[in-house]
Amino acid sequence: DKDVRKSIDLQELLLDPDRDFAYRYGIARGYVDSLAKPVGSLGTLEDWAARIAALQRTIKPKAAGIACLIFAADHGVAKDKKNGGMNCSAYPQQVTKKVLEGLDQGIAGASVLAENNDVTLRVIDVGVAAGESENS
Repeated sequence: DKDVRKSIDLQELLLDPDRDFAYRYGIARGYVDSLAKPVGSLGTLEDWAARIAALQRTIKPKAAGIACLIFAADHGVAKDKKNGGMNCSAYPQQVTKKVLEGLDQGIAGASVLAENNDVTLRVIDVGVAAGESENS
């Protein structure tokens, strides 16, 4: 079969010890671009797929022990003007806390995606204005 032969040829190129990362990346990216989808339609996922394929030297790379880190914080400038901020955010700071609660409860989009794809999700509080009310 022509597709099987192409896969074997690509695999041989990726395994060639004389080829550097840039070359292997080009081969892998060409393969990703040749799949039945519009070129670039998966955004940076296509780039990451090609990078991992080049690093692992295979057109069928595997990823295990995946983790997603979400760093969360509020900025004082987002406070309401009457509280010393600039009211420059589309959402009040209380929304940050609600989003984090949703992540903790497993009902936010990121937590649902993580759970369904065996991804460890960690939320790191790097400055959430917890406990502040709109009037404080």
